[in-house]
Amino acid sequence: MLLIDTGIFVAVADRDEPHHAGCAALLRTRTDLTITATVIPEAAWLIETRLGPAAEARSR
Repeated sequence: MLLIDTGIFVAVADRDEPHHAGCAALLRTRTDLTITATVIPEAAWLIETRLGPAAEARSR
């Protein structure tokens, strides 16, 4: 089991983020990921406010 936080989702949504490719690969290849209940709403808010609605829509 790997506990992940908001940053990984924000990195996947931001194509200019240096860790974008690594985070995207992690989400694609690991099946034992765990998140807390607050991670998804926090990530959605950060993606929309920092990267814009288009980036949030791509993240769904």
